[in-house]
Amino acid sequence: MLKTIGFILLIVLMIHTIILVHEFGHYIAARIFKIKVKIFSIGLGKTLFSKQDKNGVIWRIGAFPLGGYVAVLDAQTDNVTKQNSAYTINIKPLWQKITLYLAGPAINLLFAIIIYSMLYITGINEVKPVIAKTIPNSIAAQANIQPNSTITKVNDKTIQNWKDVTLAFLASMGSDKTLHITTTSNSQTSTHNLDITDWQIKELTFKPLESLGIKPFMPNTPAVVMQVIPDSPAAGILKPGDKIIKVNNIYINNYEDLNEAMENLANKNIMLTIETSNITTIKPITTSWTFKDGWNIVGYIGIKPAPTPWPQNKINHIKYGPLQAIAAGIDATFTMLKYNFIILGKIITRIIPISSLSGPIGFLGVALASLNSGFKVFIEIVAIFNIIIAFANLLPIPGLDGGNIVFKIYEKIKGREIDYLLQQLIGKFAIIFLVVITIHATINDLTRLLT
Repeated sequence: MLKTIGFILLIVLMIHTIILVHEFGHYIAARIFKIKVKIFSIGLGKTLFSKQDKNGVIWRIGAFPLGGYVAVLDAQTDNVTKQNSAYTINIKPLWQKITLYLAGPAINLLFAIIIYSMLYITGINEVKPVIAKTIPNSIAAQANIQPNSTITKVNDKTIQNWKDVTLAFLASMGSDKTLHITTTSNSQTSTHNLDITDWQIKELTFKPLESLGIKPFMPNTPAVVMQVIPDSPAAGILKPGDKIIKVNNIYINNYEDLNEAMENLANKNIMLTIETSNITTIKPITTSWTFKDGWNIVGYIGIKPAPTPWPQNKINHIKYGPLQAIAAGIDATFTMLKYNFIILGKIITRIIPISSLSGPIGFLGVALASLNSGFKVFIEIVAIFNIIIAFANLLPIPGLDGGNIVFKIYEKIKGREIDYLLQQLIGKFAIIFLVVITIHATINDLTRLLT
């Protein structure tokens, strides 16, 4: 429990850091263009802490961590003296206004590039997209994709890891009728044409690979207990050395089988068949729940197996020199940004179901899962969340940076500022829209949790 609380506090700190990075971009741009900053806020809602500096900037922390803002001097809303009129945003040229709003997303992307570059310099391991098996009668099975083959290309795009595969699959969904996959096995190259005309992803679970019938390779880890987590469902019931051979009536050959068996057993009373020193016993246990793959709720009993190293031929070790690492960091960042826009388009056109959206609970699940997977995985998640924040703020929605840019361009074309009351009205509708989307995403998370 204490470990989980510590992880959550670390995630809250991460959220505040990402917001701080974003708002700092706006702040720096305002200072460069000599636009007076009134408030620099991390978090929204009730003020938990505030302090005014010698320049008159109020630095504050709000109670609600998901958000922040930099308020600048605006002649439409503030009582501006003649002395301060030169420091309002209103009199600045359009390019400076746009740059001010772009500075927040830009510094988030820069932060992501730095993180990716550092990861590439220090070296990271990526799992090769090796297919363990295909699900019978699935789209992949019908295309004759063979077990133990490695995906090297999707629609002529070179593939390095499973993330590349998933993003390439989603980009093709609804756009193509055929998915072209190139695989290698025993030095033999094969091309498979997958008919995805009727390809559908289950709305809540959102598993693109599984929906095509592809099961990724996992190391063969025995389902033997190495450690029992204190205060977990297994505490006092299982002990190190116990081998799980059945969950209810499902036979367990390895830890992957155990994970699959637990997928639909969150908060259930189950029976475990255990083998200890060649003696078989059946033990009842009430499961809890945890997150898997970010937002999927699965059964949890609280055990850890002995670590099984990945075969070296299933791993790509990537390590670059500084210049190559920076280039790779830029490519990784803008590739992820591009796919965010592609996926948004598919959600808008209902190719990808809106029920696949995840909210704060899913966000927490992704972060917690990354922490459990190691420091470098968590750091990469920080980079991805920076990209998501940048992407969200580039959308042309009032109240976000993209919406503010649209307003300023419109004002330049019309030759006059938009009436403040009209801006407020549009802004309120935009806030209602964002709140509805957030509530919908949170309901999705809760539905996954409860079902």
